[in-house]
Amino acid sequence: MKTKFKLKLIQALSDQKNNQGFTLVELLIVVVVIGILAIFSFPTLFKQIYQAREVEGKSDVGTLIRAEQAQHLETGKFVSLNESELQADNPLGITIESKYYRILTVAENNQAYALAQAKGKFTNQLRNYWGGINYSNYQYANAICQTQKAGDRNLELNLTANISSNPQVLCPSNTVELQ
Repeated sequence: MKTKFKLKLIQALSDQKNNQGFTLVELLIVVVVIGILAIFSFPTLFKQIYQAREVEGKSDVGTLIRAEQAQHLETGKFVSLNESELQADNPLGITIESKYYRILTVAENNQAYALAQAKGKFTNQLRNYWGGINYSNYQYANAICQTQKAGDRNLELNLTANISSNPQVLCPSNTVELQ
């Protein structure tokens, strides 16, 4: 090694020993920036958590409507099941256990609906889901709907009227149809 290079290397290494670390101001700036990022990211994080929980209700209703259609194809009738019957062996051949939703199905003649209603502490935080299926003239019609806002509890009141009085399945008035 050249002596001039050695000298510069030794000087650079000795200068690093004198550097004692970050100043208090630098550390405070970093803490403030992290705090600001956290303030803006937490609402987005919680929104994503609630959306993930809502997927459970939407998926359960879709599963039940497909199972009801399969049951009707095999036996010629739909099946009514409450929450505890859905957690055990049942005629639909599926089990559904939900931490966030109360799930049930109701069947009348050639029609059935499935309901996923938020339960417990999630009642006002999650949207509710409804699905209906109708068999008429050798054709099935179905729809899956969600309430427009979280905590809307008026879903059960209009279910039978909406499915019985129409040849097609229409969403209850306080819901929107999902694609």
